[in-house]
Amino acid sequence: MSSCWELPRAEKDPRVRGYGHLSVDDLKEWASDDADLSDQFKNGEVVGNSESRQGAKRKQAIVERVELAFSRRASTTVYGEYCKTYRELFEKKLEDPGLLHNFEYFNIPSSDFMLMFYASMWAGKMADAMIYLHNYGWDLKGNFCEIPPDDVWFQMSFYEAMNINERIKAQSVVDKIDAIVAKKAFAVGDWRVEVRVTAFGGGNLPERLYRTSDGRGTYWVGMPVEEPEDLFITVFDHGEVRPLAELYNADNIAAVDYIHDSFMNAPKNEMLLGTQDLVWMHGLSMYLGPRVPDALHAGFELLVDGGEMMYDYLIMTESLRRCLSTQGWPVDSSEMYIQPDVDSAYRQAQKDVAALNLRFHGGKSLFEIEKLEITEIYPWGAPSLRVTLKKYSSM
Repeated sequence: MSSCWELPRAEKDPRVRGYGHLSVDDLKEWASDDADLSDQFKNGEVVGNSESRQGAKRKQAIVERVELAFSRRASTTVYGEYCKTYRELFEKKLEDPGLLHNFEYFNIPSSDFMLMFYASMWAGKMADAMIYLHNYGWDLKGNFCEIPPDDVWFQMSFYEAMNINERIKAQSVVDKIDAIVAKKAFAVGDWRVEVRVTAFGGGNLPERLYRTSDGRGTYWVGMPVEEPEDLFITVFDHGEVRPLAELYNADNIAAVDYIHDSFMNAPKNEMLLGTQDLVWMHGLSMYLGPRVPDALHAGFELLVDGGEMMYDYLIMTESLRRCLSTQGWPVDSSEMYIQPDVDSAYRQAQKDVAALNLRFHGGKSLFEIEKLEITEIYPWGAPSLRVTLKKYSSM
């Protein structure tokens, strides 16, 4: 087939699911074939699209559609960025036969959100790019909105394991904060409780877009607050992030503190030491490798006694391989620390926590592993191991 839209339409809720559940056979065409082509292109086993008449024709057709989308649908500002930066990136990246097929298969020029995801990622605006995984993003006019179900990004994202996993992780953070609020409120008999949390490498903080799982409300200053708790958020990120005024309600900006520095330097902020109820660090262990214990120690220093830290290990699936090989992730997979399977991820978690306790406290426990969670996403497998640690009381 030539397009994802040719897959059988789902029987359940066709308003949301524009095409059917991804089968193993569909997965091969959807991800594996493209990743194989991209790997072969990278290794010099297949030529770029411009090297063959048919490839050049297909590439030119897509490039022209991308050009048309930006020239007709984009704001003056976004079109200016396209002319200055994005046009050259699309021209260069679409030499990859795997990516070209991906653009055809998902009809990417039809979607403002698909185009801006790729443009943001290739331009190194990863905080912007990662928001799209949560089915929100900026269109070609620069407007931020929830991505509609009839857009191909939403349809792709409904089945994409990496996207699903990111949404699960964000929801888990919001639910964890909900549990912390409830526990504190029960202890004092009053919902007016103070909760302090920190995100390591939080980017544009996609968690602000989520409500608690039971829908009762939200403890996020980016959305209407329905409970009278006081939540204070600190974000460490030294990358390019959006201004606070774009991310949060004007009345709540004072409750958010963005520190534009590496989270490894978090303990240097003395006012934060021993004050945080929760620290989370999702999607970053693959960049850290042997430095994970250092990051865990930084989180430990910020937490109150009994406080918790959440982080994860990425596991290689065809979903992740497609992201790395075909989508053109800014960091080469050979430079990342990705677990080959679930068992390896479990062992690495045990190893890193043991290394932390040995390195910084002579073997005495600083953190205990409170929870290890794997989410199986058919037919991809398990995209990550999610870890929750609890800080031991001071000794």
